[in-house]
Amino acid sequence: MLEKWKDISGFEGLYKVSNYGNIKSVHLNWKNMKHGRNPKGYHIVILSKNGIRHSYKIHRLVAQAFIPNPNHLPQVNHVNGNKDDNHWYNLEWCSCKDNIKHAWENGLCENVREVARKMASLRKNNYIEL
Repeated sequence: MLEKWKDISGFEGLYKVSNYGNIKSVHLNWKNMKHGRNPKGYHIVILSKNGIRHSYKIHRLVAQAFIPNPNHLPQVNHVNGNKDDNHWYNLEWCSCKDNIKHAWENGLCENVREVARKMASLRKNNYIEL
């Protein structure tokens, strides 16, 4: 599939995101922007508008632009578990429960104690029951 570009919502005419996970900026004559990583290993990019800068996770920008979310699910999951693969076909909208379950079942939990704490908190508040 060819790389397709869409305006980033809220940054129309300033930045575009591709279905491959690339970001372009009008300030750079529509050249691909460099990006970094947050402490959890997700690719992030800094977008600026009216002098205000914000950090955004690239996989969420791709999902918002290219993946329908009719059920208004809150999280974006990397299907293959690889945070470096931000192609649209590797992303899916999911619930918190499904995201944690996917990570657990695929051995992606970096900190088992942290996940267990989150699961206990979710159960305590009656949000999920695995």
